[in-house]
Amino acid sequence: MLDRKEIDYYTKKCIHCGFCKAGCPMYMIYKEEKWSARGIVFLAREIFNGQFNLKEWGILEVIYACTLCGNCLTRCPARVNTPKIVMMLRNKVIKSNIF
Repeated sequence: MLDRKEIDYYTKKCIHCGFCKAGCPMYMIYKEEKWSARGIVFLAREIFNGQFNLKEWGILEVIYACTLCGNCLTRCPARVNTPKIVMMLRNKVIKSNIF
């Protein structure tokens, strides 16, 4: 099971500056917040707080569209490890037996 303290640590570091968007391949294509690292951090926080279900409004597509390239991490002044968050979300999907 995922450590609640670990996901809180990673998601609360985000200062919502948006610098991550500039390097995100998915955001460059879709130009929607949910496709950015900042959007993924928000989704992760809400999923782990029980506000969103992994099956809601295309969440799985966002989680698996991330290339894990790390461009967001290199641009982030708070050093939010979004690739790690994405991997935690993917782990949650697998353990939830959604597929």
